[in-house]
Amino acid sequence: MTHTLTQIEGCTFIDGIERNRENPKTFGIPTAQEISEVQPGWWIKVGLEKKAPAEWERGGERFWLKVTSVDKKSSLFIGQVDNDLTLFPDLTDAVLTVEGRHVIGIQEPPWSGS
Repeated sequence: MTHTLTQIEGCTFIDGIERNRENPKTFGIPTAQEISEVQPGWWIKVGLEKKAPAEWERGGERFWLKVTSVDKKSSLFIGQVDNDLTLFPDLTDAVLTVEGRHVIGIQEPPWSGS
């Protein structure tokens, strides 16, 4: 199953650049240079948040994507979810497309997610 940024109804990916700008001491992100070096086979951490969570509900979840394709010109990353998700279980093993600004962590191989 492939999803794009706008196809996950009621949700939005965390904008790491914006979140880091708002909370520079507590929300670290990879540098633009580090993000530009990501290759297929690496993992990137992203976060997905519900646009309007119920008061009792957790609003978001962070997880790893194993990168399968990189479009460096447009800073797009395609990867497969590499965690068992609790808030978004339908996305477990899904293939997602995210922008570089959504990358909030990077892990080079060898590494096994989760």
